[in-house]
Amino acid sequence: MSWSNFQEERWKTDEAAMKAAIEAAGNSYISADAQSSAAKQLTDIESLINQGADALIILAQDASAIRPAVEKAVAEGIPVIGYDRLIENSDAFYLTFDNKEVGRMQARAVLEAQPEGNYAFIRGSSADPNADLLYSGQMEVLKEAIDAGKIRNVGDAYTDGWLPANAQKNMEQILTTNNNRIDAVIASNDGTAGGVVAALQSQGLAGVVPVSGQDGDQAALNRVALGTQTITVWKDARELGKTAAKIASQLADGTAMDAVEGSVKWAGGPSGVEMNAVFLAPVPITRDNLSVVIDAGWATTDVVCDGVAANAVAACSEGQAGSTTRPSLDICFASDRKHNTRNGSVSFSHERDDETVLGFVKVSVPEKREFGDHGRPGTWQRILIRIGLSEEDPRRYFMIQNVEIFDKSKFYDLSELILSRSRNYKNHVILFIHGFNVSFRDAAYVTAQIATDLNFDGLPCMYSWPSMASLSHRGYMYDTNSARQSRGRLAEFLAQIRTLKGAEMVSIIAHSMGSVALTEALRELVGNAQEKPYSQIVLAAPDMDEDDFRSVASKLTEFSNGVTLYASAHDKALNESKRMAANISRAGDIRDGAPIIVSGIDSIDASSVSNYVFGINHSYYASDRSVLSDIAALLLKGERPPEMRNPTIRRVDGSNGSYWSFP
Repeated sequence: MSWSNFQEERWKTDEAAMKAAIEAAGNSYISADAQSSAAKQLTDIESLINQGADALIILAQDASAIRPAVEKAVAEGIPVIGYDRLIENSDAFYLTFDNKEVGRMQARAVLEAQPEGNYAFIRGSSADPNADLLYSGQMEVLKEAIDAGKIRNVGDAYTDGWLPANAQKNMEQILTTNNNRIDAVIASNDGTAGGVVAALQSQGLAGVVPVSGQDGDQAALNRVALGTQTITVWKDARELGKTAAKIASQLADGTAMDAVEGSVKWAGGPSGVEMNAVFLAPVPITRDNLSVVIDAGWATTDVVCDGVAANAVAACSEGQAGSTTRPSLDICFASDRKHNTRNGSVSFSHERDDETVLGFVKVSVPEKREFGDHGRPGTWQRILIRIGLSEEDPRRYFMIQNVEIFDKSKFYDLSELILSRSRNYKNHVILFIHGFNVSFRDAAYVTAQIATDLNFDGLPCMYSWPSMASLSHRGYMYDTNSARQSRGRLAEFLAQIRTLKGAEMVSIIAHSMGSVALTEALRELVGNAQEKPYSQIVLAAPDMDEDDFRSVASKLTEFSNGVTLYASAHDKALNESKRMAANISRAGDIRDGAPIIVSGIDSIDASSVSNYVFGINHSYYASDRSVLSDIAALLLKGERPPEMRNPTIRRVDGSNGSYWSFP
């Protein structure tokens, strides 16, 4: 057996069935993995011939490139079976599923989900004739809508080696070219679909844009259940592997190719060469019939339904044995980002909107994470996910399950219901306002992490202003202006949450540039000296001009019972902000050995707990146990000055006034 790229999950299932059937027939199994190299596969096949192979089963990386080895095998009387990928040679046997029908099934499902709009096509490898067979089937279904102008092909790319990383790169380029205006994606297999979903996810479009696939990979089945992939066409690889073993045994024993059971004459390849072939029947799998693969023993409910909300999918319902649901948080939100609703899914862009929408985002809480861990894949893990060698694991990472936009009445009803159930943080609302370089989804993850680590059982909320979510100078300047222009809409939401029934305490955590959005919003509100509407305001690493902060500090103390500011000398992000702002200090800096000191504000130097050599040290407020514990104590007790609630924090009296410091 010559594998083109055995590292792909799919082929391990094929091999297990194939090897078992070969050995059950009294034959021996030997194999080689070309590791996605046509040159290596050429030498692999020659090596298998030299080892005395009586029949060759070949999953071709590039059928043209390996032609010399195929011809050598045929010349020596060794039967050759093109396994799932076409080797167009009249002396070779072709075993696969009906690939044109697979393409038709993919297109039908996506067309039903999105009957018009901008379509992208992520094909398979240009060296594999199957890629064109699939595309041909897809076009049979879509041609009428394309000709009528209902569907526009705005991006079409082959995927070198069928590799997920290459598919993701292609999809990212198509998204960029079309300013993210993609309505549907026809991806030719589950590996390429994984790359596509990763690209969509980075733009907040996963679960919004229909995506096709094929193979019934375990990860793809889970994506179908989660709603990020619309269809996978299940080709039972166990049956394909067993059939390959049976045909190889028959041909090695001298059976003529046209005498193989189920064999038909076929000439549908690019060159029209007539061959003997066996085609197995594929099965389309959507959320509606996921139980088919579970009942067939192809995948377990635990795998298919991992991270899926209770009762969201019939196959994952609570009544089905083995189904798993995870604890989740309902986070209320307001946002003045432009949003898009397709097929019942909501996504938010970085573009600004004139109106604010209200809603809730449901985030599943992972089982396996430590206190302070942001609960999202790290750099290396993201790379592995992008190249298709890993998947996001709901057991380790926060995952968004659902985003819904509500009208004001429904928003109030759910908010007040959650508040009525609060115990430890009785009738308490926490509002998180994110900073620079943060997408809507990332804001939800941070809010979920803070609420989880604080053991917060009140109403967690977030305001997501239109950050570009780009770590660039252009992104920084865009975000600076966006944070300010959100002032009126954020001010309106600040007033709204105070009117929730049961919202006796409202505390605000503003991070980085979120402090700009907050202070600008408070300028819009009219204060009442007799009543301070907000319990606590926490400014974490505020990315504000120091002088500007001093000028608006009185607004903060006018509206809140207490204002606490955390600063660090090791905050590399603020150092870069300072450089871009003509070297003017930021409010979250440490200057001359001390944080900014303003009357009525408790400034705490967190330098000692935010000094990580390889870290940016800008999110210590949510990652360090000392800071998070102090925030928890502050919100629960409201005690000030800091040493009253946290004896480990020491008071420092300087010439410009007093501040506090972690040991």
